[in-house]
Amino acid sequence: PGHQPTSKQDGCQECPQGQFSENGEPCRPCLIGHYTTGTGFDECLPCPAGYYADISRTLCLPCAAGTS
Repeated sequence: PGHQPTSKQDGCQECPQGQFSENGEPCRPCLIGHYTTGTGFDECLPCPAGYYADISRTLCLPCAAGTS
């Protein structure tokens, strides 16, 4: 988990930050509202209430006042 096959199928590489992989499948971007704090994740973390994930899905940012 958290890794995908290399392009030559001769090894594995960690998923980059903002992406995840389950069971050695190709890495996928985190869903909206989720993020990862590093490489090699097998699932993304949800942002806390009142926050949203930036476009790269690498950190959570506070929502603007009056929004959610």
